[in-house]
Amino acid sequence: MREYLKGWKEKGEIHIPPIPDTGEEDVVIRAYVPPYRKETVEEPEKEKEYTDFPEADDEMTVPLKTGVEPEGDDAPTVLLRREVKGTLYLTRCSTGERILVSKDPYIIGKGSECDYIIKGNPSVSRMHIKIYQKDGARYLEDLVSLNHTYVGEQEVTEDIKLEDGMEITLADEAFRVEIEIEK
Repeated sequence: MREYLKGWKEKGEIHIPPIPDTGEEDVVIRAYVPPYRKETVEEPEKEKEYTDFPEADDEMTVPLKTGVEPEGDDAPTVLLRREVKGTLYLTRCSTGERILVSKDPYIIGKGSECDYIIKGNPSVSRMHIKIYQKDGARYLEDLVSLNHTYVGEQEVTEDIKLEDGMEITLADEAFRVEIEIEK
């Protein structure tokens, strides 16, 4: 027998008494009890629309409306909406290879189905991380890798926003994040 079974006896070596028949049913069937849910009805917040700049609070930032000119130094700050586009690159520290993260989502690992395949490092998982875009920013998600993902010395346990200059490590394979802003 194996070591972990020491002290156990074979079924034939001991007496197991029969279960006495009491004449009662052994199974109790209860009626269905639905789960308790607190019902709350919340009305969605309406977006505030600022159409008259003189009434706006001095401390607030308001969207730019055509044909309205703010006056003086005390006028509110005008928010210009423009899309800032950036190109994300990862530089593999061990080889110096620069990788363009060209699609969304972008999977990195050693498996053949990944967008970038890490060769020569068996400690990296087949599908190690996913990089995806949300609200105009790029995020990193660890795909439950065996040897984990780190940002600096901190283990990634939830999705993290990628920033320029950040160093990420997949198991023991380091990468540097580079974001080039397009003007």
